[in-house]
Amino acid sequence: MTVRLEGFRELEQALNELPKSTGKNVLRRVAKGALQPMAEKAKSLTPRDKGDLAESIMVTEKRTRRAKGKSKTQFVGIVNGKRTFRSAGSTGIEMAMGPVSGKGVLNYATFAEFGTSDTRAVPYMRPAWYGGKDDALQYVKANLGLEIDKAAKRLAKKAARAK
Repeated sequence: MTVRLEGFRELEQALNELPKSTGKNVLRRVAKGALQPMAEKAKSLTPRDKGDLAESIMVTEKRTRRAKGKSKTQFVGIVNGKRTFRSAGSTGIEMAMGPVSGKGVLNYATFAEFGTSDTRAVPYMRPAWYGGKDDALQYVKANLGLEIDKAAKRLAKKAARAK
């Protein structure tokens, strides 16, 4: 599968013009909107004999060591043949969709997805991902610019009121 992204450089520049917290909130809203349909699909596919597994599937911000400030840089990828890093203090976020801890289901969520020697697999996360990844990308494409524009307009309106 090949994905070609266009216009993201301009969107990143627009995000960088926003205050850091506003930019992160924009990214959170768009990511949550893109992942929520997949979470709903995964919930509908979970085996009903597995307790609270369906109710534990949520879209949340993934708090990694980088997000908690334990690392100063983050690997972004290969750009023009060079490994590229960015500051951990960037406006980037990580969102996750799946069973969350604290619901007492993580000990059997993987067993339900992949099965065991005694139980058959009942995939719920993989079908949700494969069935929704293209729609999620289209959602980001359609909504990221709109959310950036809304945030910029709100900030301009707030600044005008402050004068």
